[in-house]
Amino acid sequence: MKNLAQNIELFATVSKIKGTTYCGIRNYKSKTSGDIANYLLTIGYSNENAKKHDYQKLVEKQNEIFETLEKEFSVEVITLAYNEMLNSLEIRLSDDETKEKARKEGNTTLKRSDAQIDAYIEICNGIKINKETNQVHIFGLENRKTIVEKNPIEKKPTKSNEKTIVKRKIEKICSFRQGKIRNFILDNTQINLKNLSIKF
Repeated sequence: MKNLAQNIELFATVSKIKGTTYCGIRNYKSKTSGDIANYLLTIGYSNENAKKHDYQKLVEKQNEIFETLEKEFSVEVITLAYNEMLNSLEIRLSDDETKEKARKEGNTTLKRSDAQIDAYIEICNGIKINKETNQVHIFGLENRKTIVEKNPIEKKPTKSNEKTIVKRKIEKICSFRQGKIRNFILDNTQINLKNLSIKF
């Protein structure tokens, strides 16, 4: 009952917000790294805006990307990585008719994107519910992360192929925002939003 009341209070607060606003998340334990950290998010910043930003930067910084990465990698690998990233963004930013045609042709980029969208019910700006688990998630653009407690058990780094490494370097050169859209499950954490502070 307590969680229900907290969720209602959170939904009511967020639903009144127009545009974007800052949200603090304290003592959140990452399910992947195991680290406990505090975050400052901008909620209301859409994934669509992030995709538009990233596409624009990819186009603008094409020469810089190749000039920088040619010192470490072959032109063939850079071209393959760059084109895959550009094509992925182009199809996800295309109009509905183009997307529908691509779906019928079995486009894997849209298939993954659709599956991610379909997994949630968006309640209001920055708040969604997982259809399978019924867990409430808050999401937004990460502005700052402060690690409070590092996981003492470090995970072994996974080996990546050359194309994946190039893609990560391109994301860094272009200051990609898609990777900074964070998704948090409201469980054993504290939310500070506007004049509202709730501990889950």
